[in-house]
Order: sequence, then C-alpha cells, then structure tokens
Amino acid sequence: MPYLLAYISGIVIMIVLDAVFLTQVALPHYERDVPHLLAEDPDYLAAAVFYAMYVAGVVWFVLRPALAAQAGWPGVLGQGALLGLFAYATFEITAKAVLVGWTWSLVVTDVLWGGVVTAAVTAAGYAVLRRTASA
Repeated sequence: MPYLLAYISGIVIMIVLDAVFLTQVALPHYERDVPHLLAEDPDYLAAAVFYAMYVAGVVWFVLRPALAAQAGWPGVLGQGALLGLFAYATFEITAKAVLVGWTWSLVVTDVLWGGVVTAAVTAAGYAVLRRTASA
C-alpha cells in the first residue's frame, strides 16, 4: 500500500507541474521552433500512458531501492533527477537527430525539466513512503 500511495502522489505532482511547464514554457518553444509538428489537440490518452509508466519507473527504479537502503534525501533527490535527465535526454537527443527543426534550445529546456520534475515526483513519493512505511 505505501508504494501505491507514493505512486498516486507522484502522478498528481507530475500532472500539475507538467501542465504548468507545458503551457507556460514548452508550448511557446514548440510554436516558435517546430509548429509543423504540433497536433491541433493533444492526445490525452498518450499523455496518460506516459505519466502512468513514467511514475511507475520512478517508484521501481528510485523509490523502492531508496526505501530499502533507508537512503537520505540528497541521494534520493539526486537519483530522481538523474533518472529524469537520462529519460528526457533519450527522447530529446533522438528528436534532435531525426526531426527537422528540433533545436538545441528545446533539448536543453526539456532535459533540464525532466530532471526537475522527476526530482519533484521523487520527493513527493519518498515523503509518502517514509510516512506510510513506518506507520
């Protein structure tokens, strides 16, 4: 049950933070740099699948080992940020390599965002785990 609560908290944090980032930061970049790639309407099912899988990855690859090791906050946040940097870089650098108009500005912005948002998801999940696993 503690992992389910950590997962749910991570989903909520990710959706809220990503909604702000996408509408306020990313969309202006996409409209400027790659307007020809933008869909008229977002595919919310695809977004939901991404969030569900991504936060599951955070729980499995960062939170589960951190709880087992009784890791401290700096290590947990660092692991979350690194996972985010690597995961987002996978898409961004591939997009730069194969998509016309994908810019280094998009790569850097999105990769940094991946580190930040994943660290936030990790923090929320770890706080929940520490409270519920010891209760």
